[in-house]
Amino acid sequence: MTTAPESDALIAAPDTAGDTPPDSGRDAARGPAHRTRVPARDGAQVVARDTVPRLSFLVVGTPRSGTTVTQRLCCELPDVAMPPETHFLHLFAPGLLARRRFPLTWPEVRDELSRFEALPTSAGLRLDRARMFELLGPRCDRLIDLFSALVVALCSPCSLTARYGEKTPEHLLWWRAMTSADPALKIVGVVRDPRAVAASHRAVPWGIRDPGELAEEWAFDQRSLRAARHRLGPRRCLVVRYEDLVAARPPPGPLADRPGR
Repeated sequence: MTTAPESDALIAAPDTAGDTPPDSGRDAARGPAHRTRVPARDGAQVVARDTVPRLSFLVVGTPRSGTTVTQRLCCELPDVAMPPETHFLHLFAPGLLARRRFPLTWPEVRDELSRFEALPTSAGLRLDRARMFELLGPRCDRLIDLFSALVVALCSPCSLTARYGEKTPEHLLWWRAMTSADPALKIVGVVRDPRAVAASHRAVPWGIRDPGELAEEWAFDQRSLRAARHRLGPRRCLVVRYEDLVAARPPPGPLADRPGR
């Protein structure tokens, strides 16, 4: 397991809930960060942090548990915006932390954004770099600021009161580091019957086939969600059951007809 250096400029290694995560192809090194001020678009003013659009919540859980359905339902709410899965913490942050030390200058941020956009999982993402600079300014102090600005810059411009979320199931491993770095960040965890999760994995080419491996991963994720709920409380950690979400099905359409993930 790769870990981030222990420093105020970075955040520590992802949560393991006292256990070693199952060897299921997940990377267990990722992390985020924080900001205080950013320049306005014209560069002449400084905007207070609490007026800057930021990441508000994460939707996480075992893959194939219904996080995609949850994401789509969230996006039906007024002033809620979420990009496609970024896999930023899951796949990109370990290499970034090995290459760089924060704070990053804007040229360094640009270089890292090019690396991120070259990932196969970033295909189709539309990143607004000008907006990234508007949010970060000439330097990026910590990884959570970079991740937060990335999420916002991948979404279409919204109102000043918009709430931005991100859904990559594997980011559950980062719940402790993320919520410690940003006391306002919330977690939405999605839980699904493990038998249905196993069936859903068998329906996709990249799914986990080994039932023992999948059972271990599912159980580890449940422990992580229980730990998050205990530490954060119900105001910051909402755990929902996929079966409850689909019990009252929405009207027929793309959302209703698409299998849960």
